[in-house]
Amino acid sequence: MSAEHVGWAFRQKGLAPTRKFVLVALADRCNKDTPRCDPTVSRLAEDTGLGERAVRQALTDLCEAGLLTRHRPRKKDGSYGHYRYSFPQLAVRVAAPPAAPGAGSPAAGDAAKPEVNLEPEELLAAAPQNGHRPKPTRAQRDEVWDTLTDIFGPALTRSAETLRGKHVASLAEAGATRDEIMRRAKAWPAHFDTATLTAAALEKHWDTLGRKPLRRTG
Repeated sequence: MSAEHVGWAFRQKGLAPTRKFVLVALADRCNKDTPRCDPTVSRLAEDTGLGERAVRQALTDLCEAGLLTRHRPRKKDGSYGHYRYSFPQLAVRVAAPPAAPGAGSPAAGDAAKPEVNLEPEELLAAAPQNGHRPKPTRAQRDEVWDTLTDIFGPALTRSAETLRGKHVASLAEAGATRDEIMRRAKAWPAHFDTATLTAAALEKHWDTLGRKPLRRTG
């Protein structure tokens, strides 16, 4: 547990009770040394007593509010691992031990600056942009979601987001990557002529689009 993260989460004002409870539970799962934070939705549901659906919705709302960013790293086999979370409004610094003075030592002003040692997603969250922290984007959250947005446009309503999430989960489970999604989307006309390509159709015919189209006769 990271006491700094938990204290920060408790100090957040204006949050609905469910969102704040999930934020505190997430902060409680932060590694105080790294800080790495990657509890599963089922773990957060167990910690809070909420349903998994309510936890997922709270996490999405917290990301949209800029209190969280989340990133889903790939495993060695190419599949996606658990989401990792970071807190862009809480910059955590891990200082390195001071080096012994000697020849070629940096100036006193430079030596006083601690070394920053952050995970890649924390580096992304902490990077300033014109003096402000960047607002989390769908691209940071999920490569598959971002690719579907590029092809079909953004999901503009809550119900559309829910449906898009189902397509993303299914495609991710099938091992979809950005390049492979784009390749199979381009292959659509060769398989289905003038039929309209949708995210649902891409998911449904994913395996078919990965094969060569049947030769047409006549």
